[in-house]
Amino acid sequence: MVHSKQADADALGQQFKQLSINGSSNTIAKNQKPQSKSQKRKQETKNVIAFFDKHYGDGKKLEAWQTLCTDLGVEMADTITQCKKHLKPPYVNIYDFVKAQESGEPCKFFKSYEQLCAYTKKTGQFFPLKKAKQNLILSCMLVEMGKGLH
Repeated sequence: MVHSKQADADALGQQFKQLSINGSSNTIAKNQKPQSKSQKRKQETKNVIAFFDKHYGDGKKLEAWQTLCTDLGVEMADTITQCKKHLKPPYVNIYDFVKAQESGEPCKFFKSYEQLCAYTKKTGQFFPLKKAKQNLILSCMLVEMGKGLH
């Protein structure tokens, strides 16, 4: 009997902990003011960086580059240099890529640089250069947008 009471108490403690974690974020969200576009974009940028750090690391391992190749549907290679070559193109918006990876939905790829630029300009989903340079793999996915697009 003592063991089952302890097990029940442990299970109840775990449920309480989970509810506390989930409930606290809901309470915070209800009490906060709606985020501005700028705040949302900053949070999305943080999420992208966290995604790349978690899934691909610092970009110093071949396995990370091979995983990115697989995730983007391009041919995997035997060296980091070859992987980088295989990654030019595809033309994909970084924010959209991460959303697709997290949701399991297909990602939108563009046939050309011009199409990607036009889409990015239309949606305003420009990834900050300074932030991208903090991660080798993320910086490899950058496409320089021509002047006058912003």
